[in-house]
Amino acid sequence: MKDCYQAIDGKELPIKKGVRLNQDDLIRRTVIMELMCQFQLSVQDLEEKYHLGFDLDFNDYFAEVLPQLDALEADGLIKRWGDGIEVTALGRLLIRNIASVFDSYLIRNSSQRFSKSL
Repeated sequence: MKDCYQAIDGKELPIKKGVRLNQDDLIRRTVIMELMCQFQLSVQDLEEKYHLGFDLDFNDYFAEVLPQLDALEADGLIKRWGDGIEVTALGRLLIRNIASVFDSYLIRNSSQRFSKSL
């Protein structure tokens, strides 16, 4: 704690290391947080916030996860409609698994899905 207080007194941030987020990180963070906290995602709001609709829409941006979203919907964990995604009551029990579909770092570092939570 001594180092922390010294940093604050020296008008510095009391951190050891940080992570710089790029645009993709911010978009994916928003999607994950909306799904985990609100159990729904408005595609239109996301596209407006990050200006996705001009060059690239949600389905184009997340094309690699659409098959997984189809599977989640077939299993009754989510419902999709033109403007969004809603997590069902059953899906709330597996919200971490649903949100992990959008985690690009987890996707790159994992060969198996859902093994740790089930």
